[in-house]
Formats: sequence, C-alpha cells, structure tokens
Amino acid sequence: MYRFVGPRGSSTLLYAIWLSAIAIVASQLMYYYMHYFQPRPAVTNFCLHTQGTAMQRPFHYQLPTLDGVLHVFLRILTKDGGTLLTGFIFLDYNNPKNIGGVASYDTMMYAIGIGLDNSVNVTWLRQPPIVAYMGYPWFSTTLPLQEGASLVFNVTSRFIPLDDALHSALPWKPSHGGSVKQILPVEFGLLEDNIAVAANLLQNYIQYHRLLGITDISLHCRQRICRKYKLNEALWRLISSSKLDLIEFNEISPMRGLPHYDQNIQYNHAILSHKGSGSYLYFPDIDELLTFERPTDINSHSCLYLEYGCSSLSRYMVYPAHNISLAEGNLIPSLTKWDKMIQVPEKSIVDPNHLLGFFVHKGRVCREYDELGCIAVSDCRMVEPECAKIAHFFNMFRERQSPENVTIIDYDAWLWPYKKWSRKM
Repeated sequence: MYRFVGPRGSSTLLYAIWLSAIAIVASQLMYYYMHYFQPRPAVTNFCLHTQGTAMQRPFHYQLPTLDGVLHVFLRILTKDGGTLLTGFIFLDYNNPKNIGGVASYDTMMYAIGIGLDNSVNVTWLRQPPIVAYMGYPWFSTTLPLQEGASLVFNVTSRFIPLDDALHSALPWKPSHGGSVKQILPVEFGLLEDNIAVAANLLQNYIQYHRLLGITDISLHCRQRICRKYKLNEALWRLISSSKLDLIEFNEISPMRGLPHYDQNIQYNHAILSHKGSGSYLYFPDIDELLTFERPTDINSHSCLYLEYGCSSLSRYMVYPAHNISLAEGNLIPSLTKWDKMIQVPEKSIVDPNHLLGFFVHKGRVCREYDELGCIAVSDCRMVEPECAKIAHFFNMFRERQSPENVTIIDYDAWLWPYKKWSRKM
C-alpha cells in the first residue's frame, strides 16, 4: 500500500488535501463539460424593452463560450411565401483588455461560424465580408425552417431553438415610400441625470424635427433614467402623446474600453427591430440637428437617396451667436455660427431592410443575397450638402472646440421653421 512519508500525523492531512484537489479538478471538469460542451438549448433574455408598436423586440440569447459570453439577437419574418431569419452577434470577451483594438475585436468575432440545424443536417451560413470598423457580424438566411430547427455555433455546443421566433414571425414590408424614424442613443453626462436639461433639450429637439416631417422619435435610456423621465411633467406629455418613445436599455455586459460599445448595440438592435417595418432610420445624437436650406418634408426629399439603403450626411460644427441655457428656452435659433469645414465622420439615414451591420456613423448595404446570406456589400452614399446636412452643436455639454480656432461663417437659412428671412450658406 502507498504511504505518505513525512512528520507524524502528516499522512492523513496530505491524503485529505489530495482528495480535495481531485474533487476540485473533477468538479471543474464537470462544470466545463456541462457549461460549454454539453448540448443544451439557450434561454431567451431580453435586454431592451419598448412600449412602441412600430418595432418588434428581437429575441436575445446568451451562450457561454471559453472566450466569453456570445450574445445573439435574432428575428424571423415571413417573406415571399417563405421565411427570413436574420440577426447579429457579439462576443463579450472574458479579457477585453487583450483584444487589441476595435479592428481586432471585429476580426475575431467574424471568425465565429453560424449554422442552421434542420434536424437532418447542419447548413453553415455565409460569413459576411469583413469591413473595418463595421461593428458586429450579421447573419441572414432564407433556407426553409422546419419545426424543431435551431441555430448552432462553432464556438459553443449550446444551440438556439427557433420555434418561438418562428411562431411570432411578422410579415416583411418594403421601406420604399415609408417614413423616417429617429433613433437617439443613451446619452451620458448632463442629459442622464439633469432632468431639467433633458426635458428642455428634448422638447425643442422634437418640436424642430417634427417640422421637418420626422414625427417618430425613440430614445434609449437606462431603466432608472427612464423612470425619472416619466415622472417629469414636460417629458411625460411627449411620451403620452406618442411624440417620444422610450426604449429601456439595461446593460448586458461589463465590457469597457471599446469606443461606442453600448451605442453600437442599440443601433444594431434598432435596425433588427425595424426590419420589415417599412420605415427608414436616422441615427443622430441629441447635439445634432438635421437641416434643409429651404422648406421641405424629409419623407419626399428625393436627393437623400433613401432608396440606396444607406445615405450619409455631412456634419458641420455650429456655435451659438450669444450665451444660451440648456435648461430653459429654445437654443436652436441661436446656432447661426457655422464652421466652414466639414466635420468627419458623417451620420446616416438607413433602410433596415438592406442594411447588414452598422457602426455608429455608417453601415454596410447588402447588394446581393442568396439563401445562405449576403454575397456583396457596398458603403453608404454621400448626400450633397446642398440637399441636407447636419448642424453639430459640438460644445453642447462642454467646450471641445473653440470657435476662435475655426473659420466661422454666418448661416441661418436652415432656420426657416422659425422665421421667414434667412441668409444662405
């Protein structure tokens, strides 16, 4: 019999330690097997909630992998007598500091394989072309879906049953001739915690854009901030009259260090939610105002190239002509001092039906599909500034650029909603 050698009484102690070590290793191996390698269905987990009826909330799943948590957002729509399964993924890495930047982050995620298991065999979907800084990988397929079909991945044995999404499928509608809807992301700083500032800015912001024909505006906000907004009398009037739709965004990841992380999730979620809805989506920030030089309605403005799938608008930094308050009064008519130079990057209006990925400022338009996904993509099309442009109040919350360091011109033709006279740019 094997005996431990050591001081008197040490044999029993070492034997106990040895058994404990074996138990820990066995437990860890069992955990890894059950958690990562044992085929098990994923459970739906919604991270965004909306009160609106114009969008359908996608199904959201979290699947454990050895590198981190794989988040999958998906929807199924009925189209042309069949189905369209589409969505996007992102991997919440265990060690985000080791990723090495946004480009490396994108490239690593694009290596994840996505397959459709129709009980008979698994068909692997086409991985979308990698385009730098285009955010999360999307998938799309029109393969026939049978009862019991599931989505599978090459980085985890967990799978996603598709029956719930299939049974809730809505009909796909084209966006041609649809209205433009505005999507505002979670705002940080003053807008989150200073309700007086938020109420005043949103009232004037919504009033101005409604004069341009944008009557449907949604705002993402943390759950605690959404509650505060609903308790504010001015904001509640906007919400209750359907002029403002609040979308509660609950953080789904502790990851930090990547720019626009939350904002990117919200924008892609909005695109997926509105696929087949017949609407176009415009993605500005609260300090960015869409402008036209002459009276017009955005929904009938042909020079915006909405039919192209993604239209990018030039931005110009603007400054107030006098001191203003964010908490009271309408600051928009004071923004007549424009930087002559175009600010990059631009912002975009997109058609969710043809967009396959978005990263804050612009996205990928899919030009050619087959049943396994997108074959060819293209960039957004630039809109001429003479048609439309964006006034960016760059110093709204803090001074980021002094007007003394840029070439300023006086320009107020875009303020035609407020007055009859103007000076052209």
